[in-house]
Amino acid sequence: MPRLLLVLLLSSVLSSVLSSVLAGCAVGIREGEDGGPRPDTRGLDAPLPDGSTLDVPFVPTDGGDIDSGGVDGGGVDSGGVDGGGTDTGVPDRCLGVDCSAMTSLCSIGTCDPASGACTATPISEGASCDTDTTDCIAWTCVAAACTPSNAPDCNSCATGVCATGACVANDSNISATFEDGTITGFSSGSPSWFVTTATAHSGSWSARSAVIGDYGITSMTRSVTLTSAGTVSFWYSVSSEVNYDYGGFHIDGALQFEVSGNVGWTSASHPLSAGSHTLEWRYDKDLSLSSGSDAMFVDDVVVTGMVRCP
Repeated sequence: MPRLLLVLLLSSVLSSVLSSVLAGCAVGIREGEDGGPRPDTRGLDAPLPDGSTLDVPFVPTDGGDIDSGGVDGGGVDSGGVDGGGTDTGVPDRCLGVDCSAMTSLCSIGTCDPASGACTATPISEGASCDTDTTDCIAWTCVAAACTPSNAPDCNSCATGVCATGACVANDSNISATFEDGTITGFSSGSPSWFVTTATAHSGSWSARSAVIGDYGITSMTRSVTLTSAGTVSFWYSVSSEVNYDYGGFHIDGALQFEVSGNVGWTSASHPLSAGSHTLEWRYDKDLSLSSGSDAMFVDDVVVTGMVRCP
């Protein structure tokens, strides 16, 4: 009888312990952060046959969350090495590139940072690229090229004023009578033309060809620049061997007329276009003999259409 009571008592105690454990497990099931069931790790006190309890220690957790932080608890560093994030800039390939060889009067050598290639970048269209402001040619940038054009008439230049691209003296119309006893304003080689009182169309003086020998040629020239169409007019006389020695007149190297023999004072007039011209009075001799004064005479030269600037 006593043995049977002991068995029943132990059976009752074991049943009580098992019921308590199962109840604790049921209560300890809870839902974690990720939605799945997680066992509760809190301790359970279960009665034992000797009256004591079975103590299951409580192990604290962080609530079931997965620590998303890094080692230092600060989370995954999404920045770059310097904390500034990933560098997305294009590398500068122009570092150390010299594009000065492509720089000119009308362009600047520049480097493309994406490719590192040098290109000539034009400067403003119409910008001045003139390196000499004393002449009468104006240089401006046109399509990245330094392009010449005539400076406006009457612009100042090194020796006077501009006229159709040439720098000339600010003359009025030429009127040469040679009454000052010189051929000032005209040019002549050696031997040179000179003034004489032996004959003249008006006044006392005229210009005379130089004294030359057989096969000789002597000239008197004048360079003129016209801002508009004009004329050259003058009087001439020739005393020479007829049909062999000639006095003549040329414009820009082109013969306008020539005469020989004894020719009295005769007028001549020839048109001139706007621009620069060379006027030439010439006396030519053949291989032998002479006749008369063996010369050409010129007087009262007038050129119209010349520069007249204020």
